[in-house]
Amino acid sequence: MTAETLLDRYDALLLDLDGTVYRGGTAVDGAEPAVRAAHQAGVTVRFVTNNASRSPEDVADHLRRLGIPAKPDEVSTSGQAAAGMLADRVPPGAAVLILGTDALAAEAENRGFTPVRKADDQVAAVLQGLSQTMGWPDLAEACVAIRAGALWVACNVDATLPTERGLLPGNGALVAALVAATDQHPLVAGKPARPLMDDAISASGGARPLAVGDRLDTDIAGAVNVGIDALLVLSGVATPADLLAAAPDERPTYVAADLQAIQQPADDLKIKPHPDWLVDDQLRLRHQGSNPDPLDALRALCAAWWPEHNGPAKVQPQDDAARVAVAALKL
Repeated sequence: MTAETLLDRYDALLLDLDGTVYRGGTAVDGAEPAVRAAHQAGVTVRFVTNNASRSPEDVADHLRRLGIPAKPDEVSTSGQAAAGMLADRVPPGAAVLILGTDALAAEAENRGFTPVRKADDQVAAVLQGLSQTMGWPDLAEACVAIRAGALWVACNVDATLPTERGLLPGNGALVAALVAATDQHPLVAGKPARPLMDDAISASGGARPLAVGDRLDTDIAGAVNVGIDALLVLSGVATPADLLAAAPDERPTYVAADLQAIQQPADDLKIKPHPDWLVDDQLRLRHQGSNPDPLDALRALCAAWWPEHNGPAKVQPQDDAARVAVAALKL
């Protein structure tokens, strides 16, 4: 009997983009065939991104240029979710100060608001997303509006943005500047907050969605917040050491090297004890099987550490296979 894969177990995939499907202008290895395999299996694919700097059309175009099949109506952005939050709180037609790209301004306009770039007494809300050309004058306008009482909604609070050049400042770094300048905190639309995840689940139409991402504090925590299973891929921000030290609200169901794992047996990817690795509560690790796979060791280590501990851990390899695995995982 063929083992059940993740594509058999779930009917929708909520895929993070930066660090999961691509890094800047480069596709992550295996992402394109994985997405095609999901389509062939009849599993709904939804691209769910905290990055509000591009429109769904631009995101889909970028994915297609990388060889990954995508349509605009398969994309959920934090900009869409943030504009939706305004619709529940701000009167139609109100002036909304945009701190971000023209794509974010378009999302506000699509919801019936009037996007502006200067603060005055007519501004009802500030909508903040990432723009790589944002400067002090833009932050100053937002500061004035927020201090005057405007509602403040941030698309996300990601401190960094994964790119082909490494980690660069994300929207959260700029949100932090305004928090310091205003003594206020924004409402947040993107992961790990619920609005974006709720929107993506609803749009997917899935009864058994699986979130897939590379960040514990956004992708995985977002899945935990809405009560769905999650696969952490080690192709972006999170490291094995980060996973082992993860707080309870940032712990995934599964872990794998990259997105190709959705075609692998689901139970092989699950974080649980493994017959090839013996681990005690002091994280003494010993190989006792035929296949010394480092990722299987990581799953077993997390299963041993998490029930009673929280925070950084020191693994103690007890044999050569364990030492090789620990070195490969950089633990």
